[in-house]
Amino acid sequence: MQGEYAPFQGCPFSRKIQTIQTRKVGITISPGFMPLDIAVNSDLSGTWKLLETGGPMKVSRLPCINCAILSDDCHKPHSTRCSRWCQQLHIDKVGWKCYHHEMNTPERVVVMQEEMLEVSEMLTVGLEELDKKTKFPKREDPDIPGLTSITNPKSIHYVPQTVQEKRGFSKYVTDELLLRDLPISGDLQVRKDRLVKQLRAERQARNLSFKIAHATP
Repeated sequence: MQGEYAPFQGCPFSRKIQTIQTRKVGITISPGFMPLDIAVNSDLSGTWKLLETGGPMKVSRLPCINCAILSDDCHKPHSTRCSRWCQQLHIDKVGWKCYHHEMNTPERVVVMQEEMLEVSEMLTVGLEELDKKTKFPKREDPDIPGLTSITNPKSIHYVPQTVQEKRGFSKYVTDELLLRDLPISGDLQVRKDRLVKQLRAERQARNLSFKIAHATP
């Protein structure tokens, strides 16, 4: 893409367009006219299909073609306002919520890859190996319980109601700690807190992995 489209060369849309191969459609194009620079108007559904990325909110885990927002997090405002818009235009507005996200430029991908390296150092076992053995719901937020989490014995938010249930959950937490090569000393709450800390790192690593893959089609 050239000319007026040059500012968008770093985004996935531009990169994807440049990688699409010319398909034979019954006409012959002289090599002297290649490559073709084209601009196409498309609705959102057509854009998803063309780029083979993104999709409807709550259907696609990564719905946006230009940023790495997760569908589960689309309704959550940032803890700080973005420097490009909200800090400049709305810094004096009390209660203002910022929902802007950085585009998946090559520079942003490098930052995410560096974050992934830092998070990976916190993992005691590789995610690929761990995902084959852990019984915890991999998409569950260890800090925010779901609607059925407190009654789900496989959830870190589970609340046992009887001595027998507490004994079973205690063994479950211990087994998951052993799976991660983590200490198993302390009472149930101490071991659970230790496991939650590790689950946070695992969740962050999974999300970064999805985002990096999404940003580099």
